[in-house]
Amino acid sequence: RGEPIPLPDALIKDLLPSGDFHLQEERRLCYVGMTRAKRDLYLTSARDYGGARPRKVSRFVLEALDLPQADEETFRASVVQAVERHAPPVDLHPQLELVRTDGQIV
Repeated sequence: RGEPIPLPDALIKDLLPSGDFHLQEERRLCYVGMTRAKRDLYLTSARDYGGARPRKVSRFVLEALDLPQADEETFRASVVQAVERHAPPVDLHPQLELVRTDGQIV
């Protein structure tokens, strides 16, 4: 059966809070994780983790720190940044040579 069966609110033992239940649960788990820190709590973030999608700071972290929600466009990598991310590493010391333990330069 593909369609849901509607139930009257009176038959549901505990009504879910208004809004998205999953969002409330994620918020609660974030708060629990932040309050379990024994000594220090480090909150880190990166604009680019190497994936295709742009990343943004968790809304729950921003809420906990009383910071405004970040605009998603702020974290979108430019075309040049995306190309540079996949470019081969640059040799910063091309003039250095490897010297073996017997004194020979490789």
